[in-house]
Amino acid sequence: MKKMYKKILVGVVACFSCGYAAAQSAVTIYGVLDQFAEYSDTGAHSTARLASSGLYGSRWGLKGSEDLGGGLKANFVLESGINPNTGTFADSTRAFNRQAWVSLSQTNVGELRLGRQTSPMFFTEGQIDAFVGASIASGLNNFSTYTVRTDNTVAYLSPNFGGVTAEVYYGFGTTGNGLAGANASYQAALRYINGPLYLATIYEAVKNATNTDILRSTYTGGHYSFNSFIAYLAFHTAKLGSQQIDRQVVSASVKWLASPFTSLSLGYTYARDRSGLGNNAQDVGVLYQYALSKRTTLYAAASFLDNKEKANYTLAGAAVAGIPLSSPGENARGVQLGIVHFF
Repeated sequence: MKKMYKKILVGVVACFSCGYAAAQSAVTIYGVLDQFAEYSDTGAHSTARLASSGLYGSRWGLKGSEDLGGGLKANFVLESGINPNTGTFADSTRAFNRQAWVSLSQTNVGELRLGRQTSPMFFTEGQIDAFVGASIASGLNNFSTYTVRTDNTVAYLSPNFGGVTAEVYYGFGTTGNGLAGANASYQAALRYINGPLYLATIYEAVKNATNTDILRSTYTGGHYSFNSFIAYLAFHTAKLGSQQIDRQVVSASVKWLASPFTSLSLGYTYARDRSGLGNNAQDVGVLYQYALSKRTTLYAAASFLDNKEKANYTLAGAAVAGIPLSSPGENARGVQLGIVHFF
C-alpha cells in the first residue's frame, strides 16, 4: 500500500510539473493544514488529544481548467484528505478520497461534472451555521447525519438566474444496477443569494451498501448580514430506519465580526428524536477566530452537549470523529485550540 501511494504521488507531481511548464495558469496545487489540541470530558473520564481537521478538513489537491473557446471550459479537481499530526492519508484506501472529478462548463449554460463529488449539503452546512458547520462548537455538525461524498456521480450545476442557482446530482450504484443499485444517490439543491441574504434548501437520498435502506436528509436555512453581525438559522432532518434514525434539528447562531482580523460565534442547537425513543439532545457552542494573515488563522472552540436518555452524540470536528462517550446518555464538554494554514 505504501509503495502504491508513493508511485501515485510521484506520478501526480510529475504531471503537475509538466502542466505547469506548459501553461503556468492551467493547474494549481493547494491545500489546508488544520491542527488542534483538545480536552474533553465525556462522562466517566476525560481525554486530551492532538488531532487534525477541527475547523477545516486538512487536505491537499490539484485543480485546473482549460479554455476551449466560446466560453466553454474543461475543469478538474483531485483532492485528498490528510492527517498532519501523523503524516498519513485520511483514507488509506483511496488516492483522492475527497474529490476526483472532471467537468465541462459554460457561463450561460452551467456545468456538467462526472466523478467522486462532495455533497451540496456539505457546502450548504457552512453557509447556514456561524461555525461553518465545523469544530466542536457546531451543534448542527454534531447532530447532522448525511452522506458527505458520493462515487460515480453525474452532477449539473445551473448558471445564476437573478440570484437563484440549482444543482442536481445522480450517483450510480456499485452493484451494476445503476440507480437501482447499492450506494446509489439522489441529491438536489436550490439557492438564492441577494446581497446580505442567503437562502438554501437541499435534499439527499443515499442507498446503503446492501441496498436495503435509504438515508434521507434535508437542510433548509440561511443567513443574513447586518453591520458587523451575521445571523444564521438552520433546519435539518435525517431518517434511516435500519439505524432507528428519525431526527429533526433546529439551530440558531450568530457571528460577530469584531474587527477585520477577529470574529466570535455563538450558537444553540436542539435535536429532537422522532423515533419514540426520547433520545433528544441540545448543544451550546462558542468559537473565536483570529486571523494572523490571509492564510493563517488561530481558533478556540468550546461546547457543552446535553444528551437525553440513550442519545450518543459526540463533539466532532470538520473531518474528525468526536471522542466516544463513557456510555450512552452521558453529556460531553470540550475545548479546542487550533491553527489553520491555507496554501
